[in-house]
Amino acid sequence: MKAWVGNRWGGSLVEPAQPQVSVLDHGLLLGDGLFETVLTRSGAAVFLSHHLARLEQSASALDLEIDSASLREAVAEILRSTSDVTDGRLRITVTAGVGPLGMSRGSEPSYFLLWEPLLVTTSPARLAISDMVRNDVSQLSGIKHLSWVENTVAQRRAVAAGFSEALMLNTRGEVCETATANIFMVKNQTVITPPLSSGCLAGITRALLINNMPIDVRFAEMTFMLADLLTADEVFLTSSLRLVQPVELVSDSTFTIPGEMTSTLTALVHTLVERNDD
Repeated sequence: MKAWVGNRWGGSLVEPAQPQVSVLDHGLLLGDGLFETVLTRSGAAVFLSHHLARLEQSASALDLEIDSASLREAVAEILRSTSDVTDGRLRITVTAGVGPLGMSRGSEPSYFLLWEPLLVTTSPARLAISDMVRNDVSQLSGIKHLSWVENTVAQRRAVAAGFSEALMLNTRGEVCETATANIFMVKNQTVITPPLSSGCLAGITRALLINNMPIDVRFAEMTFMLADLLTADEVFLTSSLRLVQPVELVSDSTFTIPGEMTSTLTALVHTLVERNDD
């Protein structure tokens, strides 16, 4: 694992196991901050511009000022220290920085970057229906802020029950996303995914797939209920690290894998990643 710590004015590579975070950092005290998880391949961060753009939008929602240019320089520095032949996971964390106890912020956000080699599972996903409900009416819904404990608890409970992912519904009972990915279904020869108004994350792979959907594929961004999902022809997940992952089980409903449409869209996403037009 590699680590980089700093702020907009610069930073340096550090030993990951050594203490680097002040006890007064508001990311630690209040969860006041954001993060992005980026796939790296052949020494390059895949779709980094898309991740930094989303980070800027999220920062605006938190009234947090970040500098994308300095973050890009930090990414380049940490990737230069890694093997250029190894796929990796790059975690970019931005906190409100060191400040006084209470709600008042300090003056300078802190940046923390972590990189490690990545071994992506090729196994299909098995989804448990979580009792943790996504708050689709929150102004922070769809933002990757540091208060990720709902996702953590939902995922841990799903794994403990023998599943690999937690499926989360929103306050209206609509299918939203999983704890770590966006969700798509194929039904009546149409590829369908929940809209952002459902409370789901504006996923990078989700957006790339939607924006590059083949013209001969029927696609709809629309709300649907759990009953619709359980009777779908195919179900798959998208995320920055796994790209496209077929789903073989939702609760006790099974799906044939690999589905024809899932296979087609998987190939499309892998082509986009290889191109990495950033």
